[in-house]
Amino acid sequence: MVKSSLANSLQTCLGQRWTHEDFSDFTVVVEDVEFECHRFLLASCSGFFSLLLQSDMKENLEKKVILKNISKETFSVILNCIYKGEDGLTLDNILNVWHATHMLDIKYLFEECEHFILNNIDSLNYHQFFHHAKFLGSKAIISSTQQSILQYFEHFRTTQTFFDLSFEELHELIKDTNLNVSSENVVIDAILEWVNGYPKDNDETTRNMATPTVLNDTNEFPEYKSDTDSSFVDDEVSDLLLDSQLNVLDERKGKLSILLASSRLCVASEDYLENLLVHPLLTSDKNAFRLVKEVLLYHWKPQHHVSSLVSYRKCQDMCNVMAFVSDGNIFFYLLDEKRSCKMLHKSAGYTHLAAVNSDLFLCYSKFEKCSSSKNKSNCVQYEYFDVTTKSVKTLAKIINSSGSFFLCNQYLIFVSDCPISEKVIHIQNFNQNHIFLTIQTEPHAKAAFIHHECIFVSHDAHPDTELRVYSLQKQALVCVKKLPGPAENIVSFVDRGRTYMLQKNGNLWLVGYTGKREFDFKMVARLWNFFWNMYGAVCYNDELFLFGEFLTESGKKEFAPLPGLCDNIVIVEHDYYTQAVPMSVPRSAITKHQIYPA
Repeated sequence: MVKSSLANSLQTCLGQRWTHEDFSDFTVVVEDVEFECHRFLLASCSGFFSLLLQSDMKENLEKKVILKNISKETFSVILNCIYKGEDGLTLDNILNVWHATHMLDIKYLFEECEHFILNNIDSLNYHQFFHHAKFLGSKAIISSTQQSILQYFEHFRTTQTFFDLSFEELHELIKDTNLNVSSENVVIDAILEWVNGYPKDNDETTRNMATPTVLNDTNEFPEYKSDTDSSFVDDEVSDLLLDSQLNVLDERKGKLSILLASSRLCVASEDYLENLLVHPLLTSDKNAFRLVKEVLLYHWKPQHHVSSLVSYRKCQDMCNVMAFVSDGNIFFYLLDEKRSCKMLHKSAGYTHLAAVNSDLFLCYSKFEKCSSSKNKSNCVQYEYFDVTTKSVKTLAKIINSSGSFFLCNQYLIFVSDCPISEKVIHIQNFNQNHIFLTIQTEPHAKAAFIHHECIFVSHDAHPDTELRVYSLQKQALVCVKKLPGPAENIVSFVDRGRTYMLQKNGNLWLVGYTGKREFDFKMVARLWNFFWNMYGAVCYNDELFLFGEFLTESGKKEFAPLPGLCDNIVIVEHDYYTQAVPMSVPRSAITKHQIYPA
């Protein structure tokens, strides 16, 4: 065990020897200042000096080396640290010392610089430290300053370091739910500026000055003076540099639609999006233009099925959840926190849920007298759950109804094996303006999902699945498809505008629309090789969340990855009494309620 008092005493003795230059056997020259040092100590602390002093190089033989690109003040701080253990790091010299320790390969002192920076990162210097950390390969500082970039993004987008970001770096930044902004309009503006290579409010003169410097280093590094007069730089070299910068800008324009898709376009204001459609970058990019147009459709028709686009950041008032019922309780699973929140306890045995945006509807069976008869009948009661007040209101009662129900646009859709239009005994309007629509299907439906203004209802055709597709506009059967695999517990999810269907045996299908009321199904992958009862699925921030019954540890290990679709599969196990459905709710409505682990 090293005794600290002995180590300190040894450090003091070394400092005294260096101060008096006793027994020095090597000279380091920095800016014409000679520092008398000791070979053994230099080689012990520095990888650079260790290699130099074991080589046949002239500097080793002459016992003198001249260091460039390091100031005498910086080298003096380093020697004081080595010989005396003095902490001479300040905000004024930290960058120079950090670079010097990297060049001289003094690992423990490099780490000491990192510790100093970690304790001194603030809203004014974080972007400078991030810039230098990338150059020096400091993972610790990169990670810490990235958190500051997320927090101070509106300032960061005004710095040259922002324009120097690679596409991959900006893409990860835009996707992050922790990005702190006053408005999503700010994020979209930043994307457009990065693609263009200059802020949007720059005048033409500033633009011409800014464009060639998009990828240049900032002048935060130690200055390097060239012996060549800049007025004599070859014109051909200058032209090549300009061509290179233009190529980079062209490459950035090709990434516009990807960056916009990773932003929260649906959260941007409607007026802003309308103006965005005439932006030169969008008028020249059909994919980006189509994406913004689809989001505007969401604003004009909020219940249009584009749930994959409606996601929120933690700084915004709304959050994304999956709603479900378990053991008489209504739960919300917070997707960005991966936690469950109990919202309401009620003894009613809810059997189905339906949700769109912030509206949640539930139903359960009850046995009661009908107004037209003295006898009791089985009645299904439909209720609206008010997330803000945590209360429920009766929406409708239907006699002898069974099956599932869904929401799409202005319709409450009932999937049943018998007509129910004449059995509605009670309807109450809460300014939801929903229209009741019955999809009558034979035989009994096993599951259903909505895609492309149609509802897909699965039936058992053992050992296969029969899918019946009904048009919501025409309220009629469109086509019938047969797929291998079980029909029950089918779930669907949307990712990047594409709808996927997942069967309980692990078969993943991509649902495509071929036109003329025809749909096709393309097998994407087999995610597992056993039967698993699922109750919901959603793709959120490049992760696929699957909600189902409890699995064995061996079962969890069988899940196959999905490259190109999601980075990770998250299994959310619960005793589900209903399906789990995606919706958005105010953050203020859930912060006061008990949070449960996933």
